[in-house]
Amino acid sequence: MGPPRPQGASHIHHFMPVFYTSRWVTPPGGKLLEYSEPYPGKIVAKPVGPKATGFVDKLNILEDLPPDDARQLEEAFFSPLDDSAAKVLERIESGWGNGGKAQWTSKDRSEWSRFVMSMMFRHPEELESAKAGFAEDWKTVTPEVRAAFEAAGDFPGKPASVEEFLASQAPERIRADALRMVRKVMLDSRAIGERLNNAHWRFVVLPEACFDLVTGDRPVMNTDGLGVKNAYLTMPIGPRRLFVASQSAAVADKVSRTRLPDLAKTTNKGCVRRAYRYVYAKDKTHDEFIRKHFGKDRPLTWMEQMRAVRARAKASGDYPFPDP
Repeated sequence: MGPPRPQGASHIHHFMPVFYTSRWVTPPGGKLLEYSEPYPGKIVAKPVGPKATGFVDKLNILEDLPPDDARQLEEAFFSPLDDSAAKVLERIESGWGNGGKAQWTSKDRSEWSRFVMSMMFRHPEELESAKAGFAEDWKTVTPEVRAAFEAAGDFPGKPASVEEFLASQAPERIRADALRMVRKVMLDSRAIGERLNNAHWRFVVLPEACFDLVTGDRPVMNTDGLGVKNAYLTMPIGPRRLFVASQSAAVADKVSRTRLPDLAKTTNKGCVRRAYRYVYAKDKTHDEFIRKHFGKDRPLTWMEQMRAVRARAKASGDYPFPDP
């Protein structure tokens, strides 16, 4: 049995796409093995169906958004994005060959890039962190905000200062505005999208001599940022399939042709150690390994990383905005 599902499909947010976790399903039962840590130090493994894992009640995360906006984030963005990615992957695998150098249309590349981006940012911890972080940033009075307030002229009930105006806004509105920024800044980032689109892509097929790949709720691993020429990105897309991207064709080729047992081990270790809520496997082959490494190196959320950058900039005197 999977976790109880909230009533009403429109309330479900699958941060782990069903088509993606389905790739670890083992017939004939149609289930994969889910590892979780319900409380510190307690790792639990159980078979689940792809629809019964990797979801939350959407209202718990998007409770401050008007219903239409909440539905839009899920139904008008994530669901079509997942459907497109599944079809793209099916087309690529049906014509597998060319040494993993799949033939892509520009539309395929765009849709796959957006899906990979979503797998970096669509998780509950990312959304909650973004909501809290943007709400906190609301209080920061930048020169642009002050100028806009002054340019607005008089209006009924206008406070004496921009600080008073910001403080008077309802917390629900602030958090709702913050969540609207999630798609714009994190899920539709032109900078990240262009780097992915322009990268050299490879699909690695592991031989039978290799261990199966596992995956988790943080499956995208990046060695040093996609803007760095010799860096590369990987994401498991099945027990014996790995997506690789790099700005350098030579690096993409080297990674995809490296000693594949070592590549599989490195990938598995990264997926397991980065996991927040779930790790997924085809079977119990990696049981001891997963229990040892589960969640030992969880990455900072995107917002936490941005705040760390700001803190370093402030310490060096390079932070561009004054404190409120």
